[in-house]
Amino acid sequence: MNINNPTTFSTPALVYSTSNSSGSAGALRADDTLAVFSTTVPTNISTATVSAATGDNAFTSREDHVHGSTAVIAAASESEMVAAESTTVFASPGTTQYHPGVGKAWAKADQTGSQSLRSSYGISGIADAGVGLSTITFTTAFDDTHGYTGSIAVPNGVGTFNNPSTTTMRLDSRTYAGNLQDVDELYCMFMGTQA
Repeated sequence: MNINNPTTFSTPALVYSTSNSSGSAGALRADDTLAVFSTTVPTNISTATVSAATGDNAFTSREDHVHGSTAVIAAASESEMVAAESTTVFASPGTTQYHPGVGKAWAKADQTGSQSLRSSYGISGIADAGVGLSTITFTTAFDDTHGYTGSIAVPNGVGTFNNPSTTTMRLDSRTYAGNLQDVDELYCMFMGTQA
């Protein structure tokens, strides 16, 4: 120890805390380096709602702290999807089908033999109405004040819609010469507003 300078120096060990306390180590010098920044990488929050937490990093700004948050964007309701106007909600899988610009029903049908639906959405059944004629029933009725539109495709021929109602539609399959024919692949799709 230098008798003219009895001060004991040591490596700084200052930490940030939520309360004051007295230390017991030596003094600081003018050219000491203080560690005030850590190399901790903040945790990404991948959920919409998290609980607040103070964190345990004792360096400045406590980078690993977590702010409480809540989901601020809500799923659109059925009426909001039908209105198709809101820009502050999101379309969820459970409400997308209510948007007027989304297909409401489609089917791949077989008219040969006992008519059947090979695959479908929004269609509850198909009935044989004669050669080249099928009547499909919608799972959910369409709004008669709005109406609906659709398309039909028939291999080696043409398809047309007939006898529309809010709950059913007849599909006609014809040859290019105009004769009714049963086909093994008939495709149809419908769009519009449902009741």
